[in-house]
Amino acid sequence: ISSAFDDNDLHRFTSSVAGDLRQIVFKFNAGPMNSAIRTLSALAHHQSATDDSHGRILLDIAQVFYSYLLRHLGTPDFSPGKVSEKIRCNLHRALTVLGCICQHRDRSLGSADEQDFLLPEEDLAPPKSISWANSTMASYQVIAEYLKKQDNPTKCASLKALGFIFLNEPRLLFALEQVGLVDDIMSPKAPTELQLEALDVWKKILESEEKRIDAGEATEKMARDTNITVTKRISGDQDGDANLFGGVLTNHADRLFDMLSSKDVRMRFSSLELLGLLLRQGLVNPNDAVPHLLALQGDVDNDTIRSLALEFLITEGEKRPDMIRQRVRAGVKQAYTFQRTIYPQRAQVSAVFQAGDRVECVFAKVFVECVARIRKQKHGLFASLLGLFEWKEFGRKKGSSFGQRSSPLRGKTGADLSLLSFAAQILAHLPYSSADDPLFIIHKLSSISALQGDQILEKFNELLPKTQHSEDDWDDENEDSLERAAITKFPGRTKAAQPLTDGNYDLRSFAKHCQTSASFTLLMRLKAYLQKMYRLSDLRCIEYDPKGKERIADRSCHRIENPPPFDASLPAGLGNTSAAPNVDSLIRQYAEFRKAFRDEMATSAKAEEQKDELPDDDPMDDVADDSDDEEES
Repeated sequence: ISSAFDDNDLHRFTSSVAGDLRQIVFKFNAGPMNSAIRTLSALAHHQSATDDSHGRILLDIAQVFYSYLLRHLGTPDFSPGKVSEKIRCNLHRALTVLGCICQHRDRSLGSADEQDFLLPEEDLAPPKSISWANSTMASYQVIAEYLKKQDNPTKCASLKALGFIFLNEPRLLFALEQVGLVDDIMSPKAPTELQLEALDVWKKILESEEKRIDAGEATEKMARDTNITVTKRISGDQDGDANLFGGVLTNHADRLFDMLSSKDVRMRFSSLELLGLLLRQGLVNPNDAVPHLLALQGDVDNDTIRSLALEFLITEGEKRPDMIRQRVRAGVKQAYTFQRTIYPQRAQVSAVFQAGDRVECVFAKVFVECVARIRKQKHGLFASLLGLFEWKEFGRKKGSSFGQRSSPLRGKTGADLSLLSFAAQILAHLPYSSADDPLFIIHKLSSISALQGDQILEKFNELLPKTQHSEDDWDDENEDSLERAAITKFPGRTKAAQPLTDGNYDLRSFAKHCQTSASFTLLMRLKAYLQKMYRLSDLRCIEYDPKGKERIADRSCHRIENPPPFDASLPAGLGNTSAAPNVDSLIRQYAEFRKAFRDEMATSAKAEEQKDELPDDDPMDDVADDSDDEEES
């Protein structure tokens, strides 16, 4: 309404359009209805108004709809068949109208005390006593009661109306929180439509508060309020409304993270939009949010969700460059859990998907946009992922055996072996732009294998019954009888496997150790795959020094065209610790480990001999990349 209007102009305008606006409120849908209420509210709160005649029209409308809600408050269920469709439609209109009136109401017309926020149902104000001073409190109470009804559309309409009220009276959100209704709305047991409506309401509230503060409306409001002292204006505590919504939502951050893994794609998208707002406004810890954003990169059937999550990751990466590297391991675990939840029909969790005519890693875009430009960041990310495969000492006493050392699977379920397979797929299919990337990974793989290989073999020698082999079979440089049995169709039925199927043999201990050896064979497969993929010789791999500067020869890489996907498969039944051990799978795993270990030892020895034959001064060692230090700084 034009600020140039005087009281006479307002009376003429009101008399000409007030009737039409009232009809719009009673007959049209939510959009025109909200605009009509906003116009009537502007008339009621206009600075030139000399009496309350303009506001009386809107207050009469509020009394009519409040009376209608109060009349049907005793009905427990508004589901179709329980009440007529006309009553349901009128009820939803009444909820929306009351919410809109409370949203556009100016507090200068009257405000209730905070102790009046929570009144028992029997103390609801009668319709004729509704005034500007108590309209918001009375509307909140009656609308909150409809949030407890049985009909889901009625619950959604009630929640939407409460969202309008919260925009004007933020502290009422605490009233809803105190009685546990926010917990009920966000609960996984709540109807999906109600949860979606809640996410939409929270998002609109945060957007409205952000716009209000950015536009300076909060400061103008503070200047108009005569009850705010100079001290409070200086301290800034007078506009605490801006933090109330975020504070309540932060208490439910864990539930919001769970919604990101919902099987309902609408729930995932809505919760992701809300999380983006919370991150932008600094209302949620990025350390907690980043793993879930990384997990959404595995939502390969929904490009919109992947792109939006990537946008948030890029933003957080620009603010905190180390964030992705520090949280990538938690992100991989969350991505693995996400895939198992969203795609339960798939036999195996996969970190790759078909993008046109090529295979792409789910984290490819994150790697390119957030990590690939800085060598130090890349090395940190690779080391963090490979840390999933490393063993750690824990309280190891002098003379303790291998069995007391921690392995990647110690004390865990068989699903962890699938997690290692998932991590190996990621490392195999990331889009590396320089040979330095696969060379660093291969260097780390060689270090891990050098520590683990001998110990795994030693433990196998302890577990296997010695009576089944001759002395020649225990030669680690040649095949033993179990390896020869592994190439048959049914290894468990061969003569060499008979001691394993003996009822007195501890087959479960052997099966558990085969799981440990499977992590080693995954690493050896990954090493061979990267060498073949990027045409890296054994000598070049053994010469690589991760602590040195990046050589010119390692700046680029030559990748083979149309490479086959990395083989991250596991022997059938190997990861299932609850079922009876599959002897055929165990023998094949044992044979694969023995061969992989022998090949690794032979390759290392041959590369060392070639290195010794080279001249001491390699011209490539004198060429360093000084630009990398500048980029890192």
